[in-house]
Amino acid sequence: MMQDRTIQSMLTHLWCATSEPVAAKQTRVLGTILSLAVFLLMGITGMAQTITIGAGALTSGTTDNGNPIYRSSPTSAFGWSKSVELWTAADLAALPGASNITAIAFNKTTTSTIAVGRTATMNIYMKNSGATALASGTSWDAMVAGATLVYSNAAVGPADVPAVAGYWTIPLTTSIAYGGGAMEVYISWDVNGASSGLTATRGAFQWQYATTTGIQAMGTSNSVAIPGTNATWTTQLRRFNAQVTYTPGAACAGTPTPGLTQSSVASACPSTNFTLSLQNATSGSGVSYQWQRDTGSGMANFGTDAASQLVSQAVATDYQCIVTCTGAVPPSGTSNPISVGLNSFLACYCSPTFANNIEPISLVQFSDINNPSACPVGSGGAVEDFTSITGNITAGVTYPITVSGNSDGGYRTSSLSSSISIGMAHSKPHSRLGVSLVLRVIRT
Repeated sequence: MMQDRTIQSMLTHLWCATSEPVAAKQTRVLGTILSLAVFLLMGITGMAQTITIGAGALTSGTTDNGNPIYRSSPTSAFGWSKSVELWTAADLAALPGASNITAIAFNKTTTSTIAVGRTATMNIYMKNSGATALASGTSWDAMVAGATLVYSNAAVGPADVPAVAGYWTIPLTTSIAYGGGAMEVYISWDVNGASSGLTATRGAFQWQYATTTGIQAMGTSNSVAIPGTNATWTTQLRRFNAQVTYTPGAACAGTPTPGLTQSSVASACPSTNFTLSLQNATSGSGVSYQWQRDTGSGMANFGTDAASQLVSQAVATDYQCIVTCTGAVPPSGTSNPISVGLNSFLACYCSPTFANNIEPISLVQFSDINNPSACPVGSGGAVEDFTSITGNITAGVTYPITVSGNSDGGYRTSSLSSSISIGMAHSKPHSRLGVSLVLRVIRT
């Protein structure tokens, strides 16, 4: 109301202050009104706005890995946690492309905060992606590669964590431009001086969420610092209720110059995900992306309207992206193509992870191969390479294969036979020669 009166007073003054002819006054006042309209529109456009992601009514448990921040009790020694949260393109449909994200929030259902006299270190990374689901098996360092460190605070205290239930808004120290697809959020939380028996928080942290069909949260926690090489994560079919605060971006201008098409790998294993991105960002609203790939029959459209894509392939493939800025002349620019090769199956063995100790194979005997190896539980790696050892076989002859190993406790070693059968799958040409294998597993 005060603004309305101020504008009315200003326009009255413009009309009455001079003795110009009526037509000249009308032209001048109309010009002022148009200038004011543009000014007000610019002010509204630049104002921070907030969208809410999810309206789930479920509450996480106190010991659920994958919570935005893990805290199970005031004195828990598990003061270290890392979590990954995924917002898909569908989750962010209300967020305009090229918007600058300035704050994020998660709905904490408890009144717990940092205990007086205690602090924590929190780092948050974010990156645009084409992901539709998360998966365990990739290290923290690899996941945050290419992400933006949007928040870093080595002394998060009681004043930073609300002592009430509701959305905990975290103003970002570095804003990030939204690329129009999915957004991955990585949260590293370390209670400074964490140890059992010391009160670090006033209670547990719990969070509101909704269930999902794909994995949209995962994480881990520990009583010691979690290394960046950690690649084992507890996965959750859930999306935590969140809010994103942003300022709309200005309209794009000029023909896009996306530069090189980039891949997170030079050569990929079949059905293994990798990320495509562009060398140069195209800022502003009104930008669209059309990804293309060529498996040998020419470029064909695929993917989502986003600056990056999460893809997999069954054959070596060429990729490029057409980036369009609405209103530009010409409106589109095409990235330089990249060729992503296909790895040999020899480079595509699985890389298993173990929740507990590794149960090693200590002996393999087959034909003239007799290969004993160290057998203490937890020794060696999850996968060991003995491909330099060869044996000779003859067509039409039956050969026994003997495998022995240690189990972590009084468990059966039936998993050894499964591992052997998988490993032998690449020896199919031998079966055509009439060679039979007899598997014998020794439990020790």
